[in-house]
Formats: sequence, structure tokens, C-alpha cells
Amino acid sequence: MSLKEQVAQLTLQIQVLQNELSTWPMSPPADPPPPPATMKLLKIATPTPFTGLQFTLQGGVQPLHTAARV
Repeated sequence: MSLKEQVAQLTLQIQVLQNELSTWPMSPPADPPPPPATMKLLKIATPTPFTGLQFTLQGGVQPLHTAARV
């Protein structure tokens, strides 16, 4: 079979498939399933307020603006 014949055959097959597809009813999109009823909300801790202090590696606390640089 020549390349021209193969292209013609594939073109015909595409046309047949497009015709079949056009006769199918368009169904509405499926709704997503509802979430499970036993789903629990995650507890998120309230962030602590910023104090302006920095903890050092030695366990001490210094004001942030005077913290030693490592």
C-alpha cells in the first residue's frame, strides 16, 4: 500500500469516527462525590505573638536587635 493510499485510508477512518462521535449524546459532567461525613476539621494552633526576642543556641534569650551574629 502506498503512502497516498495509507493517508486516504486514515482520513476515511477519522471521518467515520467523527461521524460516530457526533451522534453520541452529550452527557453533563459528573458531579464530584460529596466529602465523607466523618471528615474532621484540622485543629490549627493560633500563632504566638512576636516578642522581638531571639533564642540563642546556649539556651539564653536576647533582644533581637542585639543578637550576636554567628
